[in-house]
Amino acid sequence: MAFINIEGTGVLYDVSDVNSGSGNYDSFLRLQSHDDEEGFNTDDPHEADNKEGVFTHSVQFSSMQIVTEGGIDYYEFRLDLNEGNAAGDPPITLEDLRFFYSADPADGTDFDNGFVDLNEVFNLEDPLLLTDVHTGSGSDDYIFRVPTSLFLDKTGYFTLYSEFSGADGGFEEWRVLADEIGSDGLPAIHLEKTADPTSFGEGDPTDVTFTYVVTSQSSNTDPLKLTSFIDDNATPGDTSDDINLLTGASGTNLGVYYVSGDDNGDGLLQNTEIWTFRVTLNDLNFNAGTTRTNVAQVFAEDDEGNSVDDADDAVVTVNDVPPAITLVKDASSVSILEGQPTNITYTYTLTSQSATTDPLTITALVDDNATPGDLTDDIDLLEGVDVLNPLGIHYVSGDTDGDELLDSTETWVFNYTVNGVTLNADETRTNVAAVTAEDDEGNEVGDDDDATVTGQDVLPAINIEKVASLTEVQAGATTSVTFTYTLTNTSPSPFDPLTLVTLVDDNGTPGDTSDDVNLLDGTHFVGGDTDGDTLLDTDETWTFTYTTDVTLAAGETRTNIVSVTGHDDEDNPVNDSDDAAITAFNLGRTPGFWSNNGSKLWDGDTGTFPKAGGLGILGPNSDLMYKIHDTDGDGDVESAPGVNGYLMIGDWDKDGIADPTENVLIISRDDALSFLDASQKLQQDGRYMLARDVIASWLNYLGGSFVGDSDDPNSAMHYIDEGVAWLIEATTDENHLLTKSDLSAATKVGTNTAAWNTGYDFNGTLGVQHDLPAFDEHDLGDDVNLDIIGGGTIHAGLDHYNNFGFI
Repeated sequence: MAFINIEGTGVLYDVSDVNSGSGNYDSFLRLQSHDDEEGFNTDDPHEADNKEGVFTHSVQFSSMQIVTEGGIDYYEFRLDLNEGNAAGDPPITLEDLRFFYSADPADGTDFDNGFVDLNEVFNLEDPLLLTDVHTGSGSDDYIFRVPTSLFLDKTGYFTLYSEFSGADGGFEEWRVLADEIGSDGLPAIHLEKTADPTSFGEGDPTDVTFTYVVTSQSSNTDPLKLTSFIDDNATPGDTSDDINLLTGASGTNLGVYYVSGDDNGDGLLQNTEIWTFRVTLNDLNFNAGTTRTNVAQVFAEDDEGNSVDDADDAVVTVNDVPPAITLVKDASSVSILEGQPTNITYTYTLTSQSATTDPLTITALVDDNATPGDLTDDIDLLEGVDVLNPLGIHYVSGDTDGDELLDSTETWVFNYTVNGVTLNADETRTNVAAVTAEDDEGNEVGDDDDATVTGQDVLPAINIEKVASLTEVQAGATTSVTFTYTLTNTSPSPFDPLTLVTLVDDNGTPGDTSDDVNLLDGTHFVGGDTDGDTLLDTDETWTFTYTTDVTLAAGETRTNIVSVTGHDDEDNPVNDSDDAAITAFNLGRTPGFWSNNGSKLWDGDTGTFPKAGGLGILGPNSDLMYKIHDTDGDGDVESAPGVNGYLMIGDWDKDGIADPTENVLIISRDDALSFLDASQKLQQDGRYMLARDVIASWLNYLGGSFVGDSDDPNSAMHYIDEGVAWLIEATTDENHLLTKSDLSAATKVGTNTAAWNTGYDFNGTLGVQHDLPAFDEHDLGDDVNLDIIGGGTIHAGLDHYNNFGFI
């Protein structure tokens, strides 16, 4: 060892190379405080920073052993420091060290007056910077040797005063090499207690094993019998949990905690034996900075009944463990449809991976609202703290004990909803949340997590509507028709502007592309591209037009089909088509025409037909009259050869027979001419008016005018069928044969009647002779369904047809 002479006083010190050294070292001063601490050995309690118990007491010179080195006699003291020695831990400084001798033990009065009544032999002038060399209590760090010559009177008491700065761990303890066997041959015993481990991390339940080594310094004729051996279980003054290390001892059996050492098995401690006892305390768990000091004391007596005892302790220190926290952030939807405003609920789950003794205080929990670096719109998830919401308005659950501290056994949940999140296809929105917290030692910890929402591509849609300026033209006449094309972007996403690729009208010749009209050639666009970007946006309506001359034959329909193709900004294709139809009609001939010039065309005599068709209605040598085989319209053939003197209105296949699907009206040619003659009609009888209309319309049909389809409620064919049914119902005999005599003044149907203005409703029980081929009921609203519409309605429709060629 290389002792250092302190300030040339002859007092030496050096680092200890053993734990407690050989011999009996008696602990006589233990002190503890944070940062600055001072103390002196005394029997008075509650002095300075002294710790109470068997480890602080007065010392007589007579109990102190002398060590001789180099011809000089010394008293030897050992200093045990209990300070941290990890990286960053500051050293402890011995600021003052003083030695005294006196006739009486030092007490509180001496401390208060600065020990003026004691004889001072040493006073440290310059502080000593010390280090906890051997971590843990019971492991000496420094040896001090004090020349005995400094003390002129050794009949009384020795006093040591020490002061430290920078204390931040456990206690500091002074020990002196003491007499073990007095001159009178009294027994002596020594107990040394150690712990394994001497430190562990906070919150980590740890098994600690205490080992007790007992030796005898008595003479070899004085074997010792242990009478008591107690560990205070770190609760001084509380005997309820003490550990009796002689539990189960009887005779030569030394109990359940005895390990080894009784070499001769006699149950007596010889001065040549080293007895070992061991106790393991399971699952010790404490907070950081805790020191747990177990004090053990052993009592024994020799064969003369002399009692002896010794005590020792072992300190276990709990080290600070850095806290840890985990934040997991989830979004209620990780994928949303592009362009569709969607509410996203974010859930934030907090768990602590800290020690069980380290509950965490959450100091901040912030979501960057998908704008990293911009703090103005950050979401403070701890906002709204009040009496009702101690963890804020976004807290959901998890604080099971209600202490507002995140324990290692808890899972806290917060949530927040961002309304109306709108993304384009493949666009991402990443929200990052960060949490910071600190444990009860003030150590800060944090974590972060993100949640990403992605816009999901939505297929685009487009709508094109095509309208013709005229849907009906005069047969044979060249007519200018303008087609208008309206394009709208009907995609569900406003982020899907459409690029038009083609916009083509087939010019009424499907399959033949040679005459197709390219509406994107720059001459047909009218307007609608409000922002001028040549992209069809969802808030725009584009209009194109195309004008052409149309010439059609009677009954011919020309259907122009327009098709559009394009794509959105993700290159998804889109298309649509629409058509517009134009139909040619012959110009109708009125009842007056057919009662005069037209009568030549339906007299059954082709010889009276004008040369070359003169009137331009029929081909040469043609006549409208054809042979009628069923002259009463009941469906039975009365005249197999057929006769020409009748009209069979409603005989759409023109076979002269009332087929099951046809509702016909038979009128003789003479009566028909009378009905057509306006001067012959019975005033205020709607039947005369409708009979004229039906006859003229039928003759127009036979002359080649277009009547449409009976399934179309707005066609001339349907109105003729309605007129036939109405006239049958309006006559007294209600049969299929209409004569002038049926239309008497007594049975007239006035234009002010319900039959004329409303129609007939039979509640579904109408007979066969009144059945209409297709539209046998007519919904007029207000839950009114009619079997036959009003005569006035039929008259107006057929009158228009007879004048203009369509209803």
